Amino acid sequence: MYKKHWVLIGLFLLGIGFIQMPCVEAYTQLNAHYYVSNASVIANQAELALSAGQYEKARVLLTDAIRYCPNQPATATFYSRLARAYFGLGHKELAFASLMQAIRLQPTFAVYYQELVQAWLQTGTIPQAKQDVISYLRMNPEEGHVWFLLGLLYQATSEETAMITAWEQHLRLNPRSPFRTEICQHSSVCVGK
Repeated sequence: MYKKHWVLIGLFLLGIGFIQMPCVEAYTQLNAHYYVSNASVIANQAELALSAGQYEKARVLLTDAIRYCPNQPATATFYSRLARAYFGLGHKELAFASLMQAIRLQPTFAVYYQELVQAWLQTGTIPQAKQDVISYLRMNPEEGHVWFLLGLLYQATSEETAMITAWEQHLRLNPRSPFRTEICQHSSVCVGK
């Protein structure tokens, strides 16, 4: 009777994820490959739908693809495409949220930051976006990636001095920044460094 209780407790803990057995991990890894493969196929179908202007179909497909592998770095691409679908449907707030999720999942991938800035440009919300980012940085000045984003906002509005200041701060906080090459190509921040 005593052993039976421990076995039941062990099975309960295994079921809720406190104990991980090697076979469970191997099973999970095999399924992960299956899920990522399926998600990629669905995302490719969604890309075709986006190209054809079928935004609702793309939204449904991308939502399904994200369900296969949520919170994985590879899913950032799905969120980026989902933002395009939401913009096509006129759901700006959901589009911005999708782009922010892509950035959260892949914070070192500059394309998502650029897509976010482009979206702010297209919707005419750059001034508000700048204020929001500046307010955020007042509370979180050590957030290097946000300084990069602020530099992109200043670049979009041709405020070169402010852009350079933001990117210098980004590089001070992140000396090995994955954005260093891009920053150096677009500004004088790296001259002599």
